[in-house]
Amino acid sequence: MEKSDKKRILTRVLIVIAALTLLSCCFLGSTFAKYVTNANGSASVGVAKWDIDVSNASNGTVTAVTYSDLSPSLDAYEGSDAPRTHEHKGVLVTTIQNNGEVLADITINLTELKFYSSGSTEVTNWGSTPITEGGTTATKDEAAAVIKLQFAYNQDGALPTSDWKDVGTSVTVKNVGTGGSVYVFIRAIWVSYDTESETVADDLDTWLGENVESVGAKLEFTAVQASELPTT
Repeated sequence: MEKSDKKRILTRVLIVIAALTLLSCCFLGSTFAKYVTNANGSASVGVAKWDIDVSNASNGTVTAVTYSDLSPSLDAYEGSDAPRTHEHKGVLVTTIQNNGEVLADITINLTELKFYSSGSTEVTNWGSTPITEGGTTATKDEAAAVIKLQFAYNQDGALPTSDWKDVGTSVTVKNVGTGGSVYVFIRAIWVSYDTESETVADDLDTWLGENVESVGAKLEFTAVQASELPTT
């Protein structure tokens, strides 16, 4: 065989080998490649809304309430067995509404009873000896025993006719639901000192009528979460 024929055969063999090599690489690459998928996404979780609205309030949860135009009862003195009491009907002073998505326990406090001689000026000329003990000027404790501020609440908005609470009392309304409201009312009540004599009782009523123009207190509210979401 001539050299030229050998070269032609060798060239053809090399070409065939090269072609087979490329073909095998293609098969290997497709057979052993990894399956890979890339994607982007996001997830979100909503937060249960907490929203307690207190109407007619300052500083969010506290309102000062004042009651004026007070007077004792017109009834005649009949002794300790029939104390004279003048109860004012009461007035709505604030509404607490749960606009959130969880239940709320709402606590109401009436504190800091104050007596005013004019406008926002507090009475200062209290006596040291109570009128009921022979003094000529009432003490603040005597005033608090005669002129009282009371509060009541309900969830229907109707003017309460009972269950009024004195200053210093705290109540908690449990599980106020979404969209639910608590209505808070204030009233004044004048209880004449009808235990000793008509003169003493009238003297005390008269001094208070001459020196006290209005009575006020601080109404405080606290709302605390009472349920969870989701429920399971």
